[in-house]
Amino acid sequence: MKTKDRVSSCYREGTKDWEYQYDMLLDDGATCEQCYWLSRCEDLFGQNPKDTSCQFFPSRFLNNPAVNGGA
Repeated sequence: MKTKDRVSSCYREGTKDWEYQYDMLLDDGATCEQCYWLSRCEDLFGQNPKDTSCQFFPSRFLNNPAVNGGA
């Protein structure tokens, strides 16, 4: 679940840009640190593990069970 108010206020809800930004957000409470692809993102563009939105479009976030206790 994602909270709509996490989308930057420079985007207007109902526009394609707002939808794209919303789609890139990780679920509330999730960080890149929990993603299976983190090491790839760190190598490609120095991704911060604490970020809460995916840098790939569309989002490539994939829950990593090894990090998330098998969740």
